Amino acid sequence: MSIKDNIKNELLERIVKRQNEIAEKHNQMLEVANKTSELLYEDGVISQIMEEYNFLYNLKRFVESL
Repeated sequence: MSIKDNIKNELLERIVKRQNEIAEKHNQMLEVANKTSELLYEDGVISQIMEEYNFLYNLKRFVESL
């Protein structure tokens, strides 16, 4: 494996790991919202989580294209 491939694979692993963490956090936030009948979108917490997830998704696609 070349250095480029090693770096690419490491980046992809880190991106996927962070995406999984964000997805888990998002699911937890939705559970809380459902239990309390409150929408946490008011605080912008869920939207921030989704923005980071989308950023990582696009970053992953970019890294895969290298």
